[in-house]
Amino acid sequence: MNHYIGAYIDRSEFSLGELTINSCGNYQITQDDFHTYREHGTHDFQLIYLHKGELVEHTSSRRFGDESVLFFPPEAKHDYTYIAQKHTDVFWLHFGG
Repeated sequence: MNHYIGAYIDRSEFSLGELTINSCGNYQITQDDFHTYREHGTHDFQLIYLHKGELVEHTSSRRFGDESVLFFPPEAKHDYTYIAQKHTDVFWLHFGG
């Protein structure tokens, strides 16, 4: 079974000044692949730390493995899949500032 843990704030109020964490969490993907698609990204920055497993980033056709870090600036397209067969364990963070 996939396991998700996350914490969120009201995403309508993004930080424009000081560094602020808008949301964060951990996904443990072991049963079904988990795909994320956001044509125009988000209004904040996103940082993904792939502790173990595999992530396929479809825009660039790249595969990322254990201990990889991905960064998405505001408004950048998000199109990636966490691979369940690789028992993917990922931490993510959305922040502004």
